[in-house]
Amino acid sequence: MIYYTIPFDSGKNIGKYYNSIFEKLADDDWACFVDADTIFTTYDYGTLIENVIAKNPGIGAFTCYTNRVACKWQIAPGVDVLNNDMVYHREFGEALKNKYGTSCVDVTNKPRLEVMSGFFFMLKKSTWQKVGKFPEKGMLGIDNALHWNIQAAGEKLYLIQGLYLYHWYRNGNKNDKKHLL
Repeated sequence: MIYYTIPFDSGKNIGKYYNSIFEKLADDDWACFVDADTIFTTYDYGTLIENVIAKNPGIGAFTCYTNRVACKWQIAPGVDVLNNDMVYHREFGEALKNKYGTSCVDVTNKPRLEVMSGFFFMLKKSTWQKVGKFPEKGMLGIDNALHWNIQAAGEKLYLIQGLYLYHWYRNGNKNDKKHLL
């Protein structure tokens, strides 16, 4: 089973929220976390995700492409990062899905300063158990810690090339972090 959730903690302890979700799941269940300022751009995203998991049974963590985020390798190739037109992003997401489908790229061994941003990630509970609980401190860097823990545990993180989420991401002002602090 895959559980989809938008994480929120009024105390701004996002790791605590993530851990509370995993504590409720069965070992073979998945949690898919998406930021509140993201939108799936295709209607059949769930089927695509299910097919990716089925095609990659040994992989316990996934991320995908977006239009803007701090992590450069998560920005979809060719996307207009300044465009906020949802028709554009729906068409862009559909084109990526049609081009790449369930294809994935192993992004596990990115350098320490190039680890994933957590606008979207999926993690299997059994992988969470192997890599350890999320740090329960604040909002920033928790996604980075997950990537580092995946690396340290010898697990894998794949980027789903055919899955694209529009990300408001502070409307491109990456320095606007007041909602995170």
